[in-house]
Amino acid sequence: MVKETVGGSVLQKKSIYDNAIGSIFGLVAGDRIGGPTRMALILGNNLIRNRAYKNNDLLNDYLLWWKKAGIDTGPTAAKVFSAMCSGKNPEQSVREVHLKSNQRTAGCNPMHRSIPIAAASFIPLGKIQEISRLEARLTHYDKIAGEMAGISNRLCRYFILGESIEYATSRVLGNEKNSYMTTSIQDLETNGYAPNVLRAALYFLLNSSSFEEALVQSIRFAGPSNYSSVIVGSWAGALYGFSDIPKEYYSHCAVMTEIVKMSKKISADFKQV
Repeated sequence: MVKETVGGSVLQKKSIYDNAIGSIFGLVAGDRIGGPTRMALILGNNLIRNRAYKNNDLLNDYLLWWKKAGIDTGPTAAKVFSAMCSGKNPEQSVREVHLKSNQRTAGCNPMHRSIPIAAASFIPLGKIQEISRLEARLTHYDKIAGEMAGISNRLCRYFILGESIEYATSRVLGNEKNSYMTTSIQDLETNGYAPNVLRAALYFLLNSSSFEEALVQSIRFAGPSNYSSVIVGSWAGALYGFSDIPKEYYSHCAVMTEIVKMSKKISADFKQV
């Protein structure tokens, strides 16, 4: 294995396949409630079945889950799914929820649930932003939600590919990089507004030297909410690899058998890299 400096520390560079699986297990580790894990599982399995992103098919899968046992989607998705189940069409539901919430639909749920897009070995890097935007728009009308999901997933893909934080952030954020960086935890906010979640996740990734340190700091910061810890877990899992995630951090997952199957299948093509 090759040693590489990341976030101020030196770590062993793992295989791309190990990193991809790490992004999924990292999501599980950071998710202390359960909704992001279950929605990511639905998305991952849908991508595997279609070997591509299929908007309407995915929405049908989400709605089937919501009717049967939907939990912890965040307020925006919950209201949108409820409106659709009452008979309103998808576009109308998304727009009405946006307007009724005083146009506050730029939350982080799409960032959380869409990590499988980054881990999907058959989705080209150049398509990740567009697909993330489409997936976010299933529930979140505000374009910011989709933009942040795309940025999060592109960063995650670069980490999966073994790139450093410095390289990934420069490639994805470009001239806006400094606006998402801070050296003080006092500058962070604990809410679920997607840009704030992205900023917090970058802080904890940059100010840690292991998966465990990054995740523990983010969980302590977020408290009972899932906001930044889900993204930190996903990114750190991709950065350090599945083999560096202590088992106790994902052993709470109630759908572990399904997660194992999905993570292996969705990243299978990375075995060849």
